[in-house]
Amino acid sequence: MGVEIKLDINKILKDFKTSENKLNNKLEASLDMSANLMRATQWSILRSRVITWTGNLANSIEVKKTGRFSREIGPVGVIYDKWIEYGGKGNFFGYHYVGKSFKKHHQNFVKRIKNDVKNAL
Repeated sequence: MGVEIKLDINKILKDFKTSENKLNNKLEASLDMSANLMRATQWSILRSRVITWTGNLANSIEVKKTGRFSREIGPVGVIYDKWIEYGGKGNFFGYHYVGKSFKKHHQNFVKRIKNDVKNAL
């Protein structure tokens, strides 16, 4: 062929892939930061509310990576965790340590994720 035009978007696709990887890394970092803040808040709520402190429940709180972009935050291996969260028999109405930690941090979490996406564009 003598005179030709070559259209090649491989460089552009590579740039998009690089940008996508950077965004994904930022999103994961924001997710980890928020999950760890929620974990620390759960621990703090328990520490301030529990009358007899053994630390068993608070020390069982973990951040579990359940997927690239998902985390579970809460106690692991403690059979009374739901009772402490929601309450039970008698006049004990629960400490709501999991719910309160989410409520405290979810707005900042959403803002952080939105900023990560906005800054990536």
